[in-house]
Amino acid sequence: MKTIIYIKALFIFLLLLGSCSKKDDDTCLKNENRARVEFDGKVLEPKYIFGFTPGYTFYIDRNRENYKDWNLKFASNDGETVSLTILDLEGIGSYAIKDGVVDYLISFPSYENTFIHLKNNNDFSDLYYSINNTGSIKITEYNSDLGILVGSFSCKMASAIDSSNVKIITGKFNINQSTFKNERPCWY
Repeated sequence: MKTIIYIKALFIFLLLLGSCSKKDDDTCLKNENRARVEFDGKVLEPKYIFGFTPGYTFYIDRNRENYKDWNLKFASNDGETVSLTILDLEGIGSYAIKDGVVDYLISFPSYENTFIHLKNNNDFSDLYYSINNTGSIKITEYNSDLGILVGSFSCKMASAIDSSNVKIITGKFNINQSTFKNERPCWY
């Protein structure tokens, strides 16, 4: 009798297993609205928060007074928050990264400079700021009207506590505001 029950259970399990399949959604834009940063040996990407107030932790803001100014910000699973601000974006090309300062964190988004900040939300003393003219942001695709911004960046970052503690940050981003939603991405 036990053998028959085990065979039935195995049959049901195999039937259920066979019926489960993940099909690619043709409407899923897996390369858009993403960012990836490498810093201090870690790969940082926006996370999706499950729970009471779910949401994708990738935020895109454009200056209402000057649409050529962009701010990209995200929180990663490791607790870091990355903020990238680009001013006076004219189109495809290279833009020098300037100094980031503490004051810019107070007034987010800050449209004072083209800069990068990285902070650890678990240890607020762990703040890093871009160093003037040690790197650039390279824009490879841009359409202001459609809200398309694609590019990469690299520069040196200094610790806010010990400016001699310098590390390299590199990253890339692909934004399309017409398809951006603050919800769970289809590829997550």
